[in-house]
Amino acid sequence: MKKITLMKIFAQECAILVDQGKSVNVQTVKEHIEKGDLINWLIDNYMGKSSLYMGVNSFSSEDISYVHEEYNALLMGYYDDEFSKWGIQNNGFNLLVSWGIEILRDVNENEKV
Repeated sequence: MKKITLMKIFAQECAILVDQGKSVNVQTVKEHIEKGDLINWLIDNYMGKSSLYMGVNSFSSEDISYVHEEYNALLMGYYDDEFSKWGIQNNGFNLLVSWGIEILRDVNENEKV
């Protein structure tokens, strides 16, 4: 799957969770990014049945690796600086959406080259 498509799907799935009133603390999300099990954890606990025609459940292992690498790079670059950079401190799903937007910007810039 194209990188931009992966990130759109992932960010949209996270936005749907926020819309449904779901919340998880930011630290928990960061721990799962660090462990490398973010997507599997989300599927097991929050995204079991996708709200989208083609959701995270359709991601291949390569797709999951790509998403994890991108989120891990942001985590390592901005560890414990989420609030001052993105203004997010309460809902980890909002952090995933914001970081997804950041990753999409990077993917879009790289595809223009």
